[in-house]
Parts: sequence; structure tokens; C-alpha cells
Amino acid sequence: MRRKWTAANQLLSRLLTVLYYAYVFLFLLALAFPMLLVVYTSFQGSINLTWPPKAFSLDAYRKITPAYWNSLGLSLRMGVVATALSMLIAVPCAWALVRGSMGKRLRAAITNLVLIPTTLPELILGIALLQFFRPLGLTNTFYGLVLALTGALGLSMSLRYAEAVIQGVDPSLEEAALTLGASRMTVLRKITLPLIAVGVLFSSVFVFMSTLMTMLLVYFLAGPFTMPISVRLFTDIGERGILPQSVAMAAILIYVAVGFYILVTLFLGPSSFSASSKMRNSK
Repeated sequence: MRRKWTAANQLLSRLLTVLYYAYVFLFLLALAFPMLLVVYTSFQGSINLTWPPKAFSLDAYRKITPAYWNSLGLSLRMGVVATALSMLIAVPCAWALVRGSMGKRLRAAITNLVLIPTTLPELILGIALLQFFRPLGLTNTFYGLVLALTGALGLSMSLRYAEAVIQGVDPSLEEAALTLGASRMTVLRKITLPLIAVGVLFSSVFVFMSTLMTMLLVYFLAGPFTMPISVRLFTDIGERGILPQSVAMAAILIYVAVGFYILVTLFLGPSSFSASSKMRNSK
């Protein structure tokens, strides 16, 4: 009787294992399928899908116009500047919130206040920024788009990531340095910053990709001379329909996103997002 129960339990365990891996596989496939479909379509040379593929073509990539490349370059520059500004502002603020002497309620209130933009639809934020930036002459300008990305998107994301990274640093390390006579600036420069540098860099990648891909937030602020690639794609598809070069540029954006993640993972490691994991590995 016991042997029968043991065999049944083993069979059930194997069945659950198979179902678990099948569920994970289907979940990952559902996440990756839209991206794979865009990449596959970009090599067809047209928007008409055929399976199995008769031949792969680079015609769609050759048809990409200079306006697309200019918009992509603008988006990359905007993303880099907005990410740098966001991190430069958010990291000191996060350090003050985590290590400061303010009460928990006040700290939670400040954090929630900064996170308000992430709870509002980007369409509403875009319209509000348009009404605010128009009298200042910041619409259809590079600086206006950077300020919009920094204030309405980058700061809130950077603060959340920076808080998580700083909380992963053991405060006893900083307290030991202070006890030995180091000033707070010295502790910040020689202990805190080196420990959080990897996590901040990893976080910057996610902030950069978010600023690169956002569309509704900057749609109302863009213009003929400052049109990010997301707005360019949306406008062209709305006016002329889905074109092969539009699909090819969308695939290039996927390559950029995947490439950034692979580079960061290879050079920093997937476990480097948290400074606490770095400290645990060094012990």
C-alpha cells in the first residue's frame, strides 16, 4: 500500500513540475511574442506575414528615412540627459529620506508626493505640461522635452530605485566610519556612493528606456523640429498606416532595449541591482 502511495506521489510531483515549467514557458512566450512578431515582420520586407518564411529581406531597414534616424538620435539624447538629471536629483533626495532624521510619516508623504505623476495617465500629464510650457516658450524645444521627461517621469522612477538601493546598504558601515572620525561627506563619498554606484547605474538603464519609449507624455510638446521617435512612429502610422520602415524602426527600438539590458547584465551581473546583494557576496 505504501509503495502505491509513494509511486502516486512521485507521479503527481512530476506532473506538477511539468505543469510548472509549461506555465513559465507560456508566460514568457506571451511576454516576448509581440516583440518577436515585430522583429519577424521587419525581415519580411512587407507587412504581409507569411509562414513559413519564404525569404528574409532587409528592404524595410533600407527604406528607413533620415527623418526616422534624426528622431531616434533626438530620443537617445533626450533619454540620456533626462536620466542623468533625474539621478543627480533623486539620489541625494533618496539618501536624505532613508538616512535622514525625519519621521516615517513625513518620509512616506514626501515619497508619495513624488510618485503622484506615475499614478496619473500620461495623456493628462501631457496636456497639463502643454498648458504650463506654452507661455514659457518650451514647446517644440529640446529643453522642454527634457524637463517634461525629468519632472513627470524620470524623477519618480529614479527616487523609487534609489531608495531601494540605499536601503540595501548596511547603515552600520556608515556609522562605523562616523565613529572613527570621518565626516558625513567623506562617508558619503568613500562608502555610500561606491556601494550604491552599481545599483544606481543599473537603475539608470530602466529610467533611460522608459524615457526613450514614452509617447503620450511628449506628444503634445513635440513639433516639426523636435519629434521623438515614438511620436514620429505614432504620427506616421496614423497618417499613412503601417509601413515596412515603421516596423523596422520599431524593431530597432527593441534591439536597443535588449542590447542595453544585455550589456548591463554582462558587465554588472543581474544580481547587482541591489547594493545589499553586493555586500552579501563580499562577506
